[in-house]
Amino acid sequence: MMTARAMTMLASQKEAVFMAESSHVTRLPVKDGYGVYTVSMRMIYFDYHGVLDHRGYRGMIKIMQETSGRPVDEIVPSLEPVTYAYASGQTSPAAFWTLIAAKYGRKVADAGKRYYLHVDPNRVVWELVNELKGPYDLGLATDSAIDKKQVIRHGYDLPEFFDHLLFSCDVGQAKRDPGFYRLMTRGGMYQPDDILLIDDDERNTATATSLGIPSHTYTNIETLRQHLQDIT
Repeated sequence: MMTARAMTMLASQKEAVFMAESSHVTRLPVKDGYGVYTVSMRMIYFDYHGVLDHRGYRGMIKIMQETSGRPVDEIVPSLEPVTYAYASGQTSPAAFWTLIAAKYGRKVADAGKRYYLHVDPNRVVWELVNELKGPYDLGLATDSAIDKKQVIRHGYDLPEFFDHLLFSCDVGQAKRDPGFYRLMTRGGMYQPDDILLIDDDERNTATATSLGIPSHTYTNIETLRQHLQDIT
């Protein structure tokens, strides 16, 4: 039998939930009857590279390093500025790959291009997307250059899965920019704590978290499913 104190706590929680739902205000995490913190999400954003797909920037760097024979710590610093411009749409794909060829050789550029401009779906995550579609709004938030965006859109009917598509090349910002994450609110349609970001890069999840957006650093499907179970 519930004690009077427990009944009062439960009634207060129900009232808080009702008020939040009726006013469309984000519900803050509250303790349930078992002392476990739960949250309510409205929008879940999935990263593409490294989450929905096995390939990504780090894999491209690895291929280029192996092809060129140069150490990673030599390649990465020199590529950072140009890959940012490429991902944010400030440099055209043709200019980017021409620059890579001039700096590292045509063989290296071709190897990187073959690797990056290819889809290699992480099917277990796509299965999860299918499960979550309906109960939640879903978004795709990715650092993708113009040519990679075309490859992704050719490979998938994205609007069938996602309510919102956020490509870095479309907004002139990449995930290293705090402004990129603010776009996830869609102009106030969502509050930061309405959102969950799933990304494989700890730098990105740290930035999102610093802006009040709950985040999960993806490593495998098991820990992701457990995280979703823990917070819902």
